[in-house]
Formats: sequence, C-alpha cells, structure tokens
Amino acid sequence: MDEIEIMSIIESILFVSGDYVSLDEISEALDMSKDKISDIMANMIKRFDNSSRGIKIVQINDKYQFVTRPRHSDYVQMFVESRRRDRLSQAALETLAIIAHRQPITRMDIEDIRGVQCGGIIANLLDKGFIEVVSRLDAPGRPMLYGTTDLFLEHFGLKTIEELSLLKTDKDVERTSYEIG
Repeated sequence: MDEIEIMSIIESILFVSGDYVSLDEISEALDMSKDKISDIMANMIKRFDNSSRGIKIVQINDKYQFVTRPRHSDYVQMFVESRRRDRLSQAALETLAIIAHRQPITRMDIEDIRGVQCGGIIANLLDKGFIEVVSRLDAPGRPMLYGTTDLFLEHFGLKTIEELSLLKTDKDVERTSYEIG
C-alpha cells in the first residue's frame, strides 16, 4: 500500500471518528508501526496546513482529530445554530433512547448497543441540550458518562425520567410523536 492510500485511509478514520483518534488506534487499524504512522501523520498535518482546505488536523499528545479552520468559525457557528432547529434523525432518536434508558452511560457503551460510532450524534445531542455529561467513569481514560437533561423531559412531555419505564410498549409507543422542532 502506498503512502497516498494510507493517508486516504487515515483521513477516512479521522472523518468518521468525530473525536480524537490515538496513534495506537490508527497503527492497529492499518497494521503498521507507530513510527511509520507518526511520520505519515506529520506529513498529513503539513499538507493540510499548506492547503486552502476548510479543515486541518490537530495533534494533542499522540491523538489526532479533524477540526475546522479558526478563520471559518463565524460561518460554521451560523450553520450549526441554524441546524439546531432541525428535527432529530432516526439515529439521534435511537441514541437518545439508549441514553435515557441506560443513563449514566459512556459513548463506548452506546456504540456497543447501536453497533456504530456515535460521536457526532452525541455532540449534536449535547449541542441541542438533550443530554449532558453527568460525570466520568472511574476507569482508564475516565470516559464521560452521559445522561438526559430537563430539556429532554420537557420536549418529550415527561415530568421525570422514571416515567419512561411507565410507557407501554408497541402500539402506545408507536402513537407517541418524537419529532423535535
């Protein structure tokens, strides 16, 4: 595999992650040495810095992430704020349901249940104010634990989170509208 293909794969990994990805994770995914990946990442960072792209790669310790260029922040902020009024996607509703029923819960646990990465969805739910970080798990890396907010209760017509367990299944749940405006 040539270096251009490796960079392309790494771009894809960073893009779908939506979060920092460690050198170890990239090295393992590509079955390559950390030294080789580190050299490629340094090259990628330079390429992104020397281009007129709207994104760049930032490095913190041995972790990498795509971020938007600071000079575009006003435009990105306007775009994000305009989307806050959008309805929640099916994936966001599924993620929100998992958080509501299993809270407090880590992103990894949510992803294990859904079978897909949820970093972007979680960020969206945080931005909309439906979930919040309630604490951190006492485990390596101290992952964040997510729970629902009062805004979640308000939008879904609940007085307390305990009312979720009172919901009927199948037909009653199907009749409930979960569109968020």
